[in-house]
Formats: sequence, C-alpha cells, structure tokens
Amino acid sequence: MNTIIELHDSTVAGISELDGTVVVYFQPALLHKSEGRPGYDSGTCWGQDARLVFADASVSGVFPDLA
Repeated sequence: MNTIIELHDSTVAGISELDGTVVVYFQPALLHKSEGRPGYDSGTCWGQDARLVFADASVSGVFPDLA
C-alpha cells in the first residue's frame, strides 16, 4: 500500500524550528492510501494527527498565528 498526505484537506496546527529541524504539525492530516497511486487511484481516506519533519532546514519570515 502507498500513502500520501493530501495537503489541500489537511489542517496545519503549528510549525516549529529547533537546531535546523523544522516540524509541521497537522491536526488532522488527510491521508489517502491506495494499492496504486494515492491521490490519483481509488483507495481509502481518513484523518489523523501527523507531523512532517524537515532536517537541515531553515525558516525565514514571520508565521501567522495558527490558533
């Protein structure tokens, strides 16, 4: 099975940065699982909390209040 996060239906709950690691928190993330190509082929969708972690990252600019 292949799984993706469908960003267009996910909710970003926060973004943090510490020592070059940036984490994007989703509450919830919409996940699509498919035997083929998730996001294109039929499969199942559900929501669950998730985080996307970027190593060796940097942040620039100001983030809006997401609360």
